[in-house]
Amino acid sequence: MIREATGGGKGEGPAVRAAQRGGRARAVLHGSPVKPPNPPLTLRLDDLSGAPIRALIARHLAGMHANSPAESVHAFDVDALRRPEVTFWSAWLGEELVGCGALKRLDSSRGELKSMRVADSHLGRGVGRAILEHLIEEARTRGFRSLWLETGSGPAFEPALRLYERAGFVRTGPFGAYVEDPFSVFMTCPLGVPFSRYELQTTDPVAARGFYMRVLGEAFFRGPVSVGMLPERAAARGAPSHWLGAVGPVDVERTVAEMGARGAAQLGPTHATADGASRARLRDPYGAILAVSAGEGDSGPSPVAWHLHHGPAPREALSLYASLFGWTPAESAALDSAGEGGAAFAWDALGAPVGSLASTVGRPHIHAQWLFFFSVADLGAATSAVQEAGGRVLQQTERQTGDLVAPCVDPQGAAFGLHQKAPRSA
Repeated sequence: MIREATGGGKGEGPAVRAAQRGGRARAVLHGSPVKPPNPPLTLRLDDLSGAPIRALIARHLAGMHANSPAESVHAFDVDALRRPEVTFWSAWLGEELVGCGALKRLDSSRGELKSMRVADSHLGRGVGRAILEHLIEEARTRGFRSLWLETGSGPAFEPALRLYERAGFVRTGPFGAYVEDPFSVFMTCPLGVPFSRYELQTTDPVAARGFYMRVLGEAFFRGPVSVGMLPERAAARGAPSHWLGAVGPVDVERTVAEMGARGAAQLGPTHATADGASRARLRDPYGAILAVSAGEGDSGPSPVAWHLHHGPAPREALSLYASLFGWTPAESAALDSAGEGGAAFAWDALGAPVGSLASTVGRPHIHAQWLFFFSVADLGAATSAVQEAGGRVLQQTERQTGDLVAPCVDPQGAAFGLHQKAPRSA
């Protein structure tokens, strides 16, 4: 049961960021961004053995019973939070415990939010929103297609209800073992399936790895990134070196069939990855190549700041991806160079824009493809490194957002982009 005000009430400050994890785009709830606190908020896996977290859970349970009849209290105690289907995190500012939250696995595609609580001294500071962002990100990492929660119905729970509604949750009926109860509100929200891994398929893996190490640094390879040999079948068809993005986890057989029915073509047989998950390579109906995978990719922060689909029919393509993976149309000022009919998207209703689809095929150096823009702190330094290492910088552009972008080509011919985010005002 989620029943305490979790920083989502009227007058709440903007979100504090939890530590990034899982290589996916973070959910960003509505509100104006501010400079994160110092020290930053971090979320830690917690076995609930420490006295401070046990005391916080005890206060949480006491608050539940103070505001609801005993038979309507569904909050977990410490023993329930240690069940194998539950993962629990504590939230910290430095060494100060400021909150907690948990994620319960309902089944292979659904998760439930549990035990969200913010310390009384930190209510109204955005901590609750940051915990919610972390749980949403973790749910995506695990491949859940929807999130569910139960919370209270009285005035004490209005701040929490507003938090979840702003995040995209909608009211629904009881789920799981819950039953109708005037003291309960049930909510749910769908989750999209993101690009979870990025693989460079190249004619010279050793040289290519050295190039990206020089341009993007060693940390680039700590995320869901790998470098491998361009497959012989692809090379025989004349395919150049390229970055291949894999969407997952998904049911590969079903996704291939559904995309095929919409005009996509499978390129080669479905195969197993190094971790044993099945994966298939496809050309979508608009000419761009991607992979779909049953695996989740490596953990770690995503190196990709923006995903750009070049094709002849952006809104039609977005409709396809939305129906398959749950992606959601989004508003973004980054569409200024997308061409007529361009469309931005988020992974789902809980997220910020993570990419766009552009009707720019036919312009110089542009063909149907997924183009991935990697994050850099200094675009000038990164583009200089590209040129010094034998790559090409095709163009440098400042978007209406103030972000700086540069499409590039590596020495083996693979296209990629660089993206420097504009400073955000405090």
